[in-house]
Order: sequence, then structure tokens, then C-alpha cells
Amino acid sequence: MEQQTHADDFAKIVRTTAGRQVLVYTDQEDETGNPSLVMATCVDSVMVKLGSGFKDTDDGYESRDKAFAGYSVEMADKFEAMAVGAVIGSQS
Repeated sequence: MEQQTHADDFAKIVRTTAGRQVLVYTDQEDETGNPSLVMATCVDSVMVKLGSGFKDTDDGYESRDKAFAGYSVEMADKFEAMAVGAVIGSQS
């Protein structure tokens, strides 16, 4: 059996500065059939997911994989702020 590496990863959890978990994963297809990068977190028992689609080309897959590899705490913080705003705003 071949040894797997981090290059084989399709998902990871990034913790925000506040400690919230953001699940980031690559998906083969979004609703239009294109490769995508999906971010998900839970705010007040509400699951918030956001997908970002890429072109269905070799360059599109490479761009998606580069975005996944470079997903940072700063990006997770921005996603968290959007998710909290969406949930808290919908509860008002």
C-alpha cells in the first residue's frame, strides 16, 4: 500500500482566532458540474456552508487546489465573520 501524504488531503479544519472550527474541503463538482472549494462552520447550532466554484479545466482544478492549500486562519476569520453575521442577522 502506498504511503499517503498531505498532498492527498481533500479536507482540513482551520481554527479561527476565536477558536471556531472551519471545515474546508475540495469537491469534485458543484451544482453546475465544476470543481469547488467548500467552507463550513456551525454557529448557534446552525450549519453555514459556502462554496466557491472554479472552471472545469486543468487550470480550474489547479486554482482550486492552490486555494485549498493556502487556506489560512485569516481566511477562516473572514468566513466566520460572514457566517456569524448571516446567522445572527437571520435571528433578528
